[in-house]
Amino acid sequence: MISCLDVAPQVLTLTTLGTPHRGTSFADWGVNRFARLAQPLLNLIGMPFQAFHDLTRASCQTFNATVLDVPTVRYFSVAGKHDGSFLHPEWLLSAAIVGKQEGDNDGVVSLSGHLPTGADRQKAYDDAAKVPGVKSVVNHIDVP
Repeated sequence: MISCLDVAPQVLTLTTLGTPHRGTSFADWGVNRFARLAQPLLNLIGMPFQAFHDLTRASCQTFNATVLDVPTVRYFSVAGKHDGSFLHPEWLLSAAIVGKQEGDNDGVVSLSGHLPTGADRQKAYDDAAKVPGVKSVVNHIDVP
């Protein structure tokens, strides 16, 4: 959005927390199963449904192709991994759905949705492991 809003001269960095940059298979799953039922009900009470569609992997792919990064801005992303604990049952269903489709995730967003592809992926893991205070296991509840 920095490129679309023409604010790059005022922005040095952008850091996102648990953000589904490449969409989430949980949104795909939900839209495919519940859109025909949920959308009319949400429309009835005046609640927009578009956000669910916006978080699908296809929609995010289109968004990312259109809204490009600005070369002068440094981008950072913080991701987490659900530990499968029953102490956080609210994330078990979504973590299982995303895990089956995309691998390790925080309960909604996969780690692969945050990391570079190819050879840069291992470097990103290695660099993150060197940062003091970085937790190896975190979920949405652990992020203040």
